[in-house]
Amino acid sequence: MALDLSVLEAPYPSGVERQARQLFQELPKALPEFEIVGLARRPIQDQGHEVGRVVVAGGAWPRPVWRRRMLPTLCARLGVAHLHTPVTSLPARLLGFASRCVHDIPWARGGSAGDERRNILRELWLTRELAKPFPTVCVSEATARDFKTVVPEFKAPVETIGNGVADMFFERPPSRPLPAVPSDFVLVVGKFRPRRRPGVLARAARRLADETGVGIVWVGEGTESLREGPLWGLGPVSDEVLRALLAEARALVAPSDQEGFGIPVLEAMAAGRPVISAVCEGVRAWAGDRVLEYPAEDAQALAARIRDVVMDPPPSAVLDRNRSFARSHTWSRVAESYAEFFRRIVSSRR
Repeated sequence: MALDLSVLEAPYPSGVERQARQLFQELPKALPEFEIVGLARRPIQDQGHEVGRVVVAGGAWPRPVWRRRMLPTLCARLGVAHLHTPVTSLPARLLGFASRCVHDIPWARGGSAGDERRNILRELWLTRELAKPFPTVCVSEATARDFKTVVPEFKAPVETIGNGVADMFFERPPSRPLPAVPSDFVLVVGKFRPRRRPGVLARAARRLADETGVGIVWVGEGTESLREGPLWGLGPVSDEVLRALLAEARALVAPSDQEGFGIPVLEAMAAGRPVISAVCEGVRAWAGDRVLEYPAEDAQALAARIRDVVMDPPPSAVLDRNRSFARSHTWSRVAESYAEFFRRIVSSRR
């Protein structure tokens, strides 16, 4: 069995990349009857984690060429019984022995995606890709509902399997110097994207600086330029630095209402941190009332939520409940659910 690992090309993966890496590490234990092989365009940076057998295509293949030509070619050459990819798009020639994961379909929910303009042509292309009858995993019930809205007469199996959290987030990180950040802060995790509403974060940060002195620290690709005022960007960081920041942060802020799942929310729960989230169906579908919500476009409401958490932190019993909930969503358990999904798919072909 093979996993498409072409998403693992950044040194500090998040979101889709984190899911792909963790499944590649955990599936050999959950699915011992199969040899698990990773397929990649380029060598993978292991970022200190164990990496199994990876077959690298080599060459500077553009991603569309990789998916349409090289991925099927590698599968045929290796005699792959089943291929799984963590992204939506797969070439039709792989029908019959491949599956995929769908993370989010934001336009299906309507509403705003921050300052991000809708790309109608991309939506039409993705709708066509979604309609291809590959067995599909959706990361939340919200994404599954969106999928059925976009492709109401889908002919292949669809299953909801959430994302997970690594064991290290339950552990107290070793003492280490933190990057230069405000002494009192809340944390945002994720790539710089309009859907994470940097304008709302900046306005909330200015209010907080005037009222409480608390800053907002944002880690993730593209945030490096945010180095002035109370909204402070650090760029991408390692898991070790992320753990250290979570340990010191007053709370995690999840500012997007367009997430399919929201892995940082689960990681913050594991670390014992309160979570303040924009109203987001993808997060609400699995987190329920374990997060403190606010309207995604309301900077004043976000600042008020942060101020309340700083002035009156949630009781330890609430945070302990959230940690216990996170323990039922480890990547090893997620891998077991994927293993059962793959077994059913493969056995149905015999």
